Amino acid sequence: MVWLDLDIHEFVQTNPGAVLPGQKTIEEILKEPESLEGRLIRIRNLNLKGMTWADSANLQTLVVTDGTGDFELLKPDDSIYSSTSNPGSDFQLVGLLIQDDPDSPYDSGYYLRPRNAADFSASSPDSPVKDWILETLSAKGADPEAWQTVMLEDPDHDRIPNALEYTLGSNPLSPDSVSLPAVDSGADFGILFIRLKASADPGLQIEILAKNTLGDSWAPIDYQAQSALNGVPQTNLPDGKSFATSSFERVRLVPDPVQVSTSDRWFFSVRVTLD
Repeated sequence: MVWLDLDIHEFVQTNPGAVLPGQKTIEEILKEPESLEGRLIRIRNLNLKGMTWADSANLQTLVVTDGTGDFELLKPDDSIYSSTSNPGSDFQLVGLLIQDDPDSPYDSGYYLRPRNAADFSASSPDSPVKDWILETLSAKGADPEAWQTVMLEDPDHDRIPNALEYTLGSNPLSPDSVSLPAVDSGADFGILFIRLKASADPGLQIEILAKNTLGDSWAPIDYQAQSALNGVPQTNLPDGKSFATSSFERVRLVPDPVQVSTSDRWFFSVRVTLD
């Protein structure tokens, strides 16, 4: 008897009760500022427009652009920047969207107001997880900087959290897109599934846990990972590319046959860890 499970390591969430900013572009803000007024918003890939950081030292408002539009922001009192001390280019910020427009029809005068200097930060280093969130979930307001929280969410309610959708190459907004791991008996027992290649995200770790009864604790078991070089078919990968250029691969994980032979009943769990 074989039973399969999927698992992800629980992420440590700092200050889980905190209000998280929504990810937006300036173009998106300008399209519907009234509906976003009073909300905490994050914008990435920003640069100053028409000024330098040295110029900003004597200014109360700054103009920034992310390539989709321009926006004014009110500089916090503790933000003192110079040509040598600043967030740099392609920075990001978090701020409240506020309005100062006393005249009807009250449809202008929008500003971003960062709460303090800590709301300005340098651009994030490359992160495959954050890039995936930005590409697939930012339209739903997901914030890549809050990735530990986002990857535990399940926006399509298929009981597959985003961390597993990311690993398996499925669409986190479509409950019918998941291809789950399956048992492949073949010449020897194996677990067959599609995963994101290690070359696409070196921080993605996969292990097999095993136990003989439901009452036992999960314990890691040694396994051999088989892929294209072992004859595992690589057709119909999630991104539609050939194996050589795809970010995904179909793998067959073969638990240690010596250990497996010690019992005729096994429960296996494929565990995913994201760093």
